[in-house]
Amino acid sequence: MKTLISTVLFASLAMAQSSDADRILGALSDRSLAEHVSGMSTDERIAMYSLMVKTKGDDLHYQVLLAGAYIQKTRETTDYSYLERAASILDNVISADANHYEARRLLIETQLERHLFAKAAESSRRLIKMDAADPWNWGTLGDALTEMGEYNDAAEAYQKMVTLRPDLASYNRASHFHFLFNDVPGAIDIMKKAIEAGSSSPENVAWCMVDLGNIYFKAGQSKEAAQSFTNALRTFRGYHPAYAGL
Repeated sequence: MKTLISTVLFASLAMAQSSDADRILGALSDRSLAEHVSGMSTDERIAMYSLMVKTKGDDLHYQVLLAGAYIQKTRETTDYSYLERAASILDNVISADANHYEARRLLIETQLERHLFAKAAESSRRLIKMDAADPWNWGTLGDALTEMGEYNDAAEAYQKMVTLRPDLASYNRASHFHFLFNDVPGAIDIMKKAIEAGSSSPENVAWCMVDLGNIYFKAGQSKEAAQSFTNALRTFRGYHPAYAGL
């Protein structure tokens, strides 16, 4: 039923005149429809958000949604042309609204992917001043500080993230940090918590399964590693990091 509604919604957008598109786009704010959109594939979301941008080009919100979908597509394919598209969109949004919170939030992800760690740390601290209760800002700050070798401050940032929201994203980071300091059992246990926490995106869960497989492999537990990589392929078909592990 969810797939049917999502397909109908997308088809309606494709055929809609301007007034109909306004009605449909407005309906997307409804929580139940938002859940159906979240069940779409990344390609379907890119197609939908691209149409939204064409229909409502002056609404920065839809541009940010499209940028977010491009970032997710980068994760799924390692095709960094999608990251460049996302960064370009976000730069345009910030040019139009320098304090656009969601755009700046996503821009940090592009900075991390480009290894602009000092910029990412600066950007994260700026957003923390805007909203210290957003766990994502502490996570990206921890990522940047870890890459810069500032481990004590990174540990504090990650702990803040886990405290604010113990979920897949925060557990994944905590696991990597434990592994960095040779706490293999702790890293394994926490990565399992990340997988158990789950996500609306199957790729995100598969990512954690691959991370768990890599921890097992580096710890000399080949059988467990292979099983984790296989689980990732079952969760997200054709997932190249899992094939690389096998």
